[in-house]
Amino acid sequence: ESDTPETMARRTEYINNAAIDAVQATVLTPLPGTGLFKRMKANGKIEYDNYPEDWQRYDFVDVVFKHRNMSRDVFMPEVRKNWDALYNDKTLKKKFLRTLKQTKSPLAAIWSYGSNLQYYNLVYEGTRSKKNIEDIFGLDESGQEVLKSSPFR
Repeated sequence: ESDTPETMARRTEYINNAAIDAVQATVLTPLPGTGLFKRMKANGKIEYDNYPEDWQRYDFVDVVFKHRNMSRDVFMPEVRKNWDALYNDKTLKKKFLRTLKQTKSPLAAIWSYGSNLQYYNLVYEGTRSKKNIEDIFGLDESGQEVLKSSPFR
């Protein structure tokens, strides 16, 4: 609600440099019935409130309110730029390797990587091809065995 391009870039840089295994970066979504929604509605900030038609916009990817510091035309490209920095292959593989090194657990590293792929697939749904953990790592039979206990198949 109060982000600027600079605060978004700093947050992304922090997340990418910190020892954070998995990150879910979505758009602030004031869900009906919450205090945030009530406050934004009272202040005339909610742009989409024609239910049930507008429910499709409440997906944590689309912006449904008038942002304080940026227009939608500025905000969404900034969000996408930060998603690109958070969810690119190099960053996700770096997080995977860091988790593996810190935990010494292939399963923990796969869970972390799989979680990040799920978040990637959420934010890019309908605009980019889905990513699949098996395809990215080209896992052999031993890797497939580890994945059997993972929900990311």
